[in-house]
Amino acid sequence: MFRTQIHQLTFIFIVIESLLLIFLLLQKNNPSKFRFVLLTFLFLSYNITSGLIPDEKLGINRLSQDYIAFTVGIACALYLLYYIYTEYKIKPPRIISMRPVLYIAVLDFIFLFVIPYSITDDLNLSRNLFLLVPLLLTITIVVNVFVILIKRLRFQKNNYQTIRGICGMGGAVCLMSLPAVIIIFGDNQPIEHTSFSMGHIFLTIAYITSMNQKSRIPEKNLSKNPRLPLFDKLTDREKEIAMLIIENPKYTYQQLSASIHINDKTFSKHVSNIYKKLELPQRNKEELVDFLRPLYITMTS
Repeated sequence: MFRTQIHQLTFIFIVIESLLLIFLLLQKNNPSKFRFVLLTFLFLSYNITSGLIPDEKLGINRLSQDYIAFTVGIACALYLLYYIYTEYKIKPPRIISMRPVLYIAVLDFIFLFVIPYSITDDLNLSRNLFLLVPLLLTITIVVNVFVILIKRLRFQKNNYQTIRGICGMGGAVCLMSLPAVIIIFGDNQPIEHTSFSMGHIFLTIAYITSMNQKSRIPEKNLSKNPRLPLFDKLTDREKEIAMLIIENPKYTYQQLSASIHINDKTFSKHVSNIYKKLELPQRNKEELVDFLRPLYITMTS
């Protein structure tokens, strides 16, 4: 397309991501926005770079072009994983946490792609050698993300959170699709870019859903619900736990802590902070639920 290697589908993703990036830059700043802007920028870079490369017209040798394309792709995939872990507050097993995954990815890229490709000049061989480790890693990651998010979905009665959870699982599957699709289909730009970029689409839906949910709170008249200022003192994690308690009043704290994948001690500490910030004299779950119920109705109506 346009006398380049970019496929029409890749170009569509580039246009969507460019427009989304412009839109995001006009919005108010917050940590989630910053993370999502960076994610969008990396997906845009991935689609442009992998769409254009390799191209003899660029005046760069084929080896260097492939190194650039794979480096951008790896950076995008790693940040996608970081984004899912951070936005969904997932604490994975140590072996698939960010630092070990980063080390494994760098070493794998150097020893199973850069060196073999430099020696053999065989892209297919080097690519398949390199992608076996990421494929196994991403399968493990997807299973872990699914287990955690499905547990949370069992406790969720909030449609916003349900959509976010499903989109998070979709994003994880698309992460796994990158090495899988390249191994199976080889250098097939429309299939590779569509399957991987759908991860960004899923997380865009999750981001918009999250922003829409948060925007409902300021629209309410605080004078009609004096509990909102107290609730606003809570951290994001404490708000999540408070909402989890009111949505599942019959579950024990141990069951609730398991549903969001944190230990009992950490959960109890958050609950203690909730009682303190909400100025509840007695630390009784029924009293907490009674206090939060009108607020919950306000937020979800």
